[in-house]
Amino acid sequence: MYDYRMPDATGNVFRSRDRRDREYGKGGRILHDRHYDYLYDVEGNLILKTPRRGLTQHPNHELSEESGTHIAWQTGDYAYEWYGNGMLKEVRLPYGKTVRFEYDALGRRTAKFFNGHVFRYLWDGNVMVQEWQYEEKDRPQHSIDEFGRIRMQGEEPVENLVTWVYEEGSYVPVAKIQNGERYTIISDYMGRPVEAYNSYGNVVWQADYDVYGDLRNIKGIRDFIPFRQLGQYEDDETRLYYNRLRYYDPRIGNYISQDPIRLVGNNPTLYGYVGDLNKYVDVWGLSDCKLSSDFKNGASFLIPGDSYEQFVKNSSMVGRPDGQFVSPSNQIDDLLKKANGDVSIIEEALGIPKDGWQGKGGMYRIDISNPQNYNLRSASSGISGANDLFIAGGKTSGGISEGIIDQVPKGNVTITRIIK
Repeated sequence: MYDYRMPDATGNVFRSRDRRDREYGKGGRILHDRHYDYLYDVEGNLILKTPRRGLTQHPNHELSEESGTHIAWQTGDYAYEWYGNGMLKEVRLPYGKTVRFEYDALGRRTAKFFNGHVFRYLWDGNVMVQEWQYEEKDRPQHSIDEFGRIRMQGEEPVENLVTWVYEEGSYVPVAKIQNGERYTIISDYMGRPVEAYNSYGNVVWQADYDVYGDLRNIKGIRDFIPFRQLGQYEDDETRLYYNRLRYYDPRIGNYISQDPIRLVGNNPTLYGYVGDLNKYVDVWGLSDCKLSSDFKNGASFLIPGDSYEQFVKNSSMVGRPDGQFVSPSNQIDDLLKKANGDVSIIEEALGIPKDGWQGKGGMYRIDISNPQNYNLRSASSGISGANDLFIAGGKTSGGISEGIIDQVPKGNVTITRIIK
């Protein structure tokens, strides 16, 4: 049996070669496939996934409060409820049980509730570093003090603690620590875990991926390693992949809500994942699918000498804390060859105001070989760090492609002085 991921001209994906196994609506929302009908709220969030029973009477499979129409959950359905900020609140499963979720102010998931248990998550920036669980009846009550801070009335149980270790400065998991045992995680070139070994060198978990990112040929317990495509964490109860700001369904190959940044994300559709799972990643549920192709040979950025001395020379991390603009390394190669030491040509190509880099103590080039591991994402005008000459769509006024990455450990970059 073959797996097909056949896109149409819009970017909607199909499992059959003839593209007749499903139907899509506006923005790339799936309306029905061979097994389910899909119904959405007016915000474009999936609210019901139901065995085919005919939802075509609802325009574009959409319900609104104004319509006064409500379709109740029935056995066999998946029903989804959402917070006002667009984060998934709960899922009612086909057999009636409900999974609930909580998040912090940054949209990071901090808790999951299911079957009388609390599953807790601790974050370091944008990576989840620890998780544990305990019975829901033992969860301390919460209160808000006079300063608006949330306080727990009592100690929270910490049982079955799992610690995750990542490749430095990236989203790629390299180890799991639980009950004193250490497990090594091996990932493929896209950052997807494929094997896990115990301290004796024995394989304890192994899996392949299909063209939608779902697991195949699993050895071991499926959720022993819950990470899937880079930045995704699978919930065993729903089989959805939590992808930081959205949830991805590998059974349909789409997200179940619209891209929060809409068209700026440059994904195939508002619900679509990246164009090619063998080349691209989306660690936040936001990012441009074209960037990885542009940056396949690495990313680079240029920095004046005085800025290097101030921000890079004595720092352990490289790049702006709120996101560093980078360009494809091969385009920087071409630019430097063309400029031949002329700073004004570099300024014009990168959209730097005239004479902005003149007399600044020379210039340094910083190269990052694996920008995808540092949340490579689409650049857009108006965000912090964008210059005034930036063109929406990911290019400078001189036509140089640009993206954004998180800060990178200094040991993971190459620094070269190109102009003295």
